[in-house]
Amino acid sequence: MTGPSIRLAEMLALEWGNIIYGYTELEQTRNHTVAQAYAWNLESNVRVTRVVTVLHERSTKKGTVFLTDPRDIYEHVANQMARRVRACILGVIPGDIVESAVKACTVTMNANVDITPEKISILVESFSPFGITKSIIEKYIQRSIEAITPGNVVKLRMIFQSLKDGVGKPEDFFDMRVDVKPETQTSPKVDAMKNQLLNTEKPARRGRKSAIQEPEKKPETEPETRDFEWYMEAIERADNLDALNAVQRQFAIDTETTGFNDGDYLTIHQTLDEKSERLGN
Repeated sequence: MTGPSIRLAEMLALEWGNIIYGYTELEQTRNHTVAQAYAWNLESNVRVTRVVTVLHERSTKKGTVFLTDPRDIYEHVANQMARRVRACILGVIPGDIVESAVKACTVTMNANVDITPEKISILVESFSPFGITKSIIEKYIQRSIEAITPGNVVKLRMIFQSLKDGVGKPEDFFDMRVDVKPETQTSPKVDAMKNQLLNTEKPARRGRKSAIQEPEKKPETEPETRDFEWYMEAIERADNLDALNAVQRQFAIDTETTGFNDGDYLTIHQTLDEKSERLGN
């Protein structure tokens, strides 16, 4: 996804010589186009082809857009087939030649990188349409954006081109969870357990009852927030099912108002179940 670009592949074919490359449309319907990309080395008689079905639709943030205008369809097919032509060209040119060309381009780009506050600002803003923020970029380069190096700039430009061409997705390069708060990182399993805890209450177990059921003890000073440590201590202090159910009900309320990260929530929930089993037996 960060290898030789389409333009570099075309220049390699031009300099190598005796190579015919391009693509041919084999079939076109209202909904799709079947095309064949090819590269033919006439000197070695090696020919590489790719047959692709290109749907007449484009994915956007607002959903899928179906293409009907002939010009839009032509440009969409040409854009999709350009990457297949690139793959065919690289298939008929020796790999060491391609690697040498990529290294030469990297050296040239590193030598000509202009790092100024204005350029850095433009670089960061160029990633915003893909949902990539400054903090995500800083996590990727492992340093502050003001301390970015020419090599980092070159890598980011290559990634931007890959995203622009649709070769990769932001998740393929960056940790997109950097800007997400821990308490908002919930999984479907945890969400289902939270809903079950809020909507259902465990029935009282039949069997032996405590000889003396003491009323629920409240702390002298009610804490402003009940965190993970508070609940672990409260579960440990509960010596009967009524007291434990009171802690469980309060936990359900605090789950909605305060919120817990997945690790703390699962630990508290599991500890409640284990204590309930012990008191019931």
